[in-house]
Amino acid sequence: MTTRSHSDQPPVSSDPWWMLLCALFVIALCLLALPAIIIGFLMQRVMTRLLSCLWSFGIWVILLIPCVYLLTQWYQHGLQAAMIHEVIGYFLAAKQYQYDLARWPWKRLLAQTWLLWIETLVGIPIAGFWFEQVRSFGGSLVIAAQGYAALGLPEYAHRILDSCSTYILHACSDPMPIIEKLAKRSDWTPRGPRTRKV
Repeated sequence: MTTRSHSDQPPVSSDPWWMLLCALFVIALCLLALPAIIIGFLMQRVMTRLLSCLWSFGIWVILLIPCVYLLTQWYQHGLQAAMIHEVIGYFLAAKQYQYDLARWPWKRLLAQTWLLWIETLVGIPIAGFWFEQVRSFGGSLVIAAQGYAALGLPEYAHRILDSCSTYILHACSDPMPIIEKLAKRSDWTPRGPRTRKV
């Protein structure tokens, strides 16, 4: 007789097909809009340095509206066929020539890729908005015993501290520069270690 444990959580999948699917999605995204992704990332970094988080978010939302409109119009009028043709061209070259990159038809493939990259440059606000959302949700910083000086030059230290949303100080030898930096933020509330009363 066998027993089974019942749990409300689904079993964790260790299927390698999900990783392959994600890798193929990233490759296809780079084939379709790599310059737009890079320019959007760089513009988001510059706007983060120059503007507050609220202003940066507002500008990306305003730029996102015409971007989405133009991309949907172009998608309906030929951009979809160009994207499919692009991905299929690379897929067929990979299937036929496999690892022999010297035999791939690079002139034909890159000629189509550049045209598609120019058409998708209008998608820069999508990439910038996405990087802005990733920055606002995932940044955290742990400063160990080395303290503030371990972050490098002052401009690098300020940039690192400005880009994070969660700060954890653990055995920091000189926490005052970090505390002063946090005290300037309007959303900061100090929380110390939790102690249990006996």
